[in-house]
Amino acid sequence: MTLRLNRIVLWLFCLLCLVSVPVLAAAFVPTASLAVLTYHDIGMPEVGYCISRERFLSHLNALQQEGYTFLPLEAVGLFLEGRYVPPSKAVVLTFDDGYASFYQEVYPILRERAIPAAVFLITGDVGRGRRLTWAQIREMERDPGVHIRFYAHAHNGHELIDTDGDKVPDTRFYAGRQWLAKEGRRETTEEYRERIRKDLRAARKAIETHLGHASPYFAVPGSGWSRVLARVAQEEGYRYLFAPTWGKFVQRGWSPQRLPRLDAGSIRPDGKAVTPEQLLNLLRSRDLRGNLNRTCSRGLLP
Repeated sequence: MTLRLNRIVLWLFCLLCLVSVPVLAAAFVPTASLAVLTYHDIGMPEVGYCISRERFLSHLNALQQEGYTFLPLEAVGLFLEGRYVPPSKAVVLTFDDGYASFYQEVYPILRERAIPAAVFLITGDVGRGRRLTWAQIREMERDPGVHIRFYAHAHNGHELIDTDGDKVPDTRFYAGRQWLAKEGRRETTEEYRERIRKDLRAARKAIETHLGHASPYFAVPGSGWSRVLARVAQEEGYRYLFAPTWGKFVQRGWSPQRLPRLDAGSIRPDGKAVTPEQLLNLLRSRDLRGNLNRTCSRGLLP
């Protein structure tokens, strides 16, 4: 019954995308905010940004038992444009980096439950090591049984760079001006702008070439957001940027160039992970006007 209901909700949402009017609003209690959850790798051992399959399942089970609706990422754009009002209990699932575990562990679960999701790819890493292949990605996107879409996270710009000449890479690729060791200076603002433009363009073209669609959504790696990046990304066709602003909800009126997500899939150095109870408590911490009763600057963990 739950599977059938999820498929009906997803079908109705796709119909909404076609007619571009908020016809679903009357069917749900509306909200002025939307929760976008972030995961990375699924497997063992649980460390860093990798959580176990069992933990991920516990999150899904808790959300479904509490009556949450899973929406595709495209709901965020429609919501910000005022063309869709999501139900009060709604979440969007996103996965960063494009790990092969998404195909092996996550995809079968999402397909069985008809839960939509989006994956942000490091396009330069596709087909390498523990990453997804383009064949796997196309298979999932073309699956009529579940709505899964792939967008850009970076091409080769997921690395750290040196910005002060100390030979220690400590700044995100997109975040600032790189130190040019051979010339003994930092990039000019224009050089910085063109370096990140090249990577953004390569990621966008990879999505277009291999998947045949645009990438209006972009997830900024790590703490790599900057005003320069936001402007260049917009010029390159990225309409919505998810920045590393953790512990907040997407709210109408926010800039589409700096959207927040909730980090539900990381492990702290002390080994603690997000429990289903912590996840639900944070989602309950907003009222129907979208206000937060508390803020979490470091994800969902206390």
